[in-house]
Amino acid sequence: MDVLIASGEMLPSNIRDLEDPQRPLPSGAQFFEERFAPGRLAWQLALGILATVAGPAIILLFLIIVYHLDREIFSLTDSDWKFVFYTFAIGAVSLLGGIMLLLSILPKYRLMKQQRAGNQTRHGIFLLDDLLIRHHWFDTTIIPRPFFKGLDGREVRYQLLGEE
Repeated sequence: MDVLIASGEMLPSNIRDLEDPQRPLPSGAQFFEERFAPGRLAWQLALGILATVAGPAIILLFLIIVYHLDREIFSLTDSDWKFVFYTFAIGAVSLLGGIMLLLSILPKYRLMKQQRAGNQTRHGIFLLDDLLIRHHWFDTTIIPRPFFKGLDGREVRYQLLGEE
């Protein structure tokens, strides 16, 4: 078995059973829950708003540069064009990333409320005899023990397609 990154119905049924808080964990399985904190959500909100506001401003700068090219205000060489299009790319990535950050706050907030109410959310790391499973709020990574390379602080290190 290789490293598998999937979610929902793409997961094997025994893995879906692990993620269900209503079912007991199998014997020998360990679970380390990921905790969601208000401070982390506040940073995500601030960064999402900043990126969502900066994205259109950067795209507007790109449009102003392109619009004024025929007016002799700007004289761009061929090498300058790549920087003009980098401006657009940075603006688009900023806008889309900001929107994604903002849209992910509500599901994380719900998880945080469930955790504060004392409910187990089963979001975190499962250690089984032969697998390490990381269930995140949007996907699940299944890592066979031979591909597991240890922990580095709070990060799980593993080998995927020959690279760590």
